[in-house]
Amino acid sequence: MRKCLLTTDRDVLLGRRLMPASGGPRAYRRRQGTSALRLLRKFKLAHYPPTRATKSTPTPNEGTHAAGSGPKPPGSNRILARRPGPRASGPPRRTITSANTSPTRRMRGLGAFHSGQSSLSGRRISRLGRQKLKVLYLSHTGPAFRKGDRIEGLDMIDFWVSIGSTYSYLSVMRLKSVEEASGVSFRWRPFSVREIMVEQENIPFDGKPVKMAYMWRDIERRAKKYGFEPRLPAPYPLTEFDLANKIAVVAETEGWCADYVRAAYRQWFHSGHEPGSEPGVSEALRELGRDPARVLASARTGRIEERYKRDTEEAKALGVFGSPTFVVDGEVFWGDDRLEDAIAWFKAKGEMKDR
Repeated sequence: MRKCLLTTDRDVLLGRRLMPASGGPRAYRRRQGTSALRLLRKFKLAHYPPTRATKSTPTPNEGTHAAGSGPKPPGSNRILARRPGPRASGPPRRTITSANTSPTRRMRGLGAFHSGQSSLSGRRISRLGRQKLKVLYLSHTGPAFRKGDRIEGLDMIDFWVSIGSTYSYLSVMRLKSVEEASGVSFRWRPFSVREIMVEQENIPFDGKPVKMAYMWRDIERRAKKYGFEPRLPAPYPLTEFDLANKIAVVAETEGWCADYVRAAYRQWFHSGHEPGSEPGVSEALRELGRDPARVLASARTGRIEERYKRDTEEAKALGVFGSPTFVVDGEVFWGDDRLEDAIAWFKAKGEMKDR
């Protein structure tokens, strides 16, 4: 959240007048200075910690005055606050412009009411005449999102995939060409579909030979349509299901998740080697130029275990219950045959946002 200061020609700093119309600065300090100074000092210390200060360099034809350094030259209407020296740290400060033009109503750096108190480091208060209400930003944080920043689910489709899902083979192997043809990007999100299915008591093929035979035949037909030639049936279910997917989490954190998942499915469906088990796991990693020993050690760390569980919980929260699943701005599309529907929904949402 960006902090801001509202200023007018009569009301400055939290909507209060710094000085009344009569009485002068000393009378005002006696009546209001104690509480006002306390409030402003707390604000200053909370948001602008002290920094090393040096005198400002005056510009030609301009009267200048470093706060607390002596009397202000006559005829000058500019006040330059102390600026941080070469050892000062922190972001650059923006200029604060005050609309108070009377010498008795100047604001010397947000609460510096007398010459002995330092004003804000890096702040400059200049006289520009009477103005309308202005918003002056006191921090350099910038907006929460800038144009071009990724906002979750709005500029790409989340592809929730779990190595060990048989139908995910179809989406995994064709997704790269689909991205090129459609111009839509996908974010690969590995998770544990097994944990979700066990929790829901969903056992799709184990102990169901007729259904399993249909599944392998259906995948073979669809793969042929896409130009793939898998060797089916492949080993199923996977012995090292979780390890295979934790490696995918490692790959996601390092930026090579899509390549790894494709290599793992090639080893599984084309060579008959289970992902997560030898020799399939090492072959897939060597194919990508990765050190199997390093990657496997990383996949077994507590950091990856925590990330794996957290991503699975996120999938549950989104309503994901199977793999592959495509999520567009909270809208869930389950199955390889819903990939084109997800792309159409994504493009329609984009057109609505552009209107």
